[in-house]
Amino acid sequence: MITNISSLASICWSGYSYFAYYASKAALNQATVATALEFANKGIRANAIFAGG
Repeated sequence: MITNISSLASICWSGYSYFAYYASKAALNQATVATALEFANKGIRANAIFAGG
């Protein structure tokens, strides 16, 4: 199992203008999805924890 730590800021506005942070967390979310799809047939799971809120 692969676990990534993301943030709610990757999917919604948090009230602060941290463009690079939001973009990097959104990229991490997509990388998690791509990894999960690529390795699902081998029984490897990938998940992201969305901290914050």
